[in-house]
Amino acid sequence: MSSVPTADPLSTPASDVRPAHTARRAGYGVAAGINGVLLYLINVAPGWEVVPFLTEDTEQVLGLLNASLAVALAINLLWILADPPWWRALGQIVQSALGLAVVLSLLDVFPFDVTVSDMDIAWLVRFVLVIIALATAIGLLVQVATLGRILLRGSRG
Repeated sequence: MSSVPTADPLSTPASDVRPAHTARRAGYGVAAGINGVLLYLINVAPGWEVVPFLTEDTEQVLGLLNASLAVALAINLLWILADPPWWRALGQIVQSALGLAVVLSLLDVFPFDVTVSDMDIAWLVRFVLVIIALATAIGLLVQVATLGRILLRGSRG
């Protein structure tokens, strides 16, 4: 039998368990890279115009979408340098708030031509966008609560 002590997974809250710093930094780098690639693909080559189901109304949401991607890229790059829990929670709040704004903008403008042969599936796309907006809003509330918990725990000592 081994005498190596093991941590009891029930004694440590899951929210307090974080991957190793190197693994987190790699993840932040991948996320920043994906955001950079998306910015390039949407704005440079091939550009959003080549997507057959996007209409000219896409231009109305492009600024907000680009801002969301650019902020996410910047936050992930900053997290590579330092990612204390409060800073990470704050960054997640900002990213989620921008993401929610993008989804709500997509619902408002609805820059999609989603007619497939004789069937219009706009209702399905709207339904999915509503589900995404609700999930993002719930996640945003959880992240605000997480930041509050982190700050309260830090002020206690």
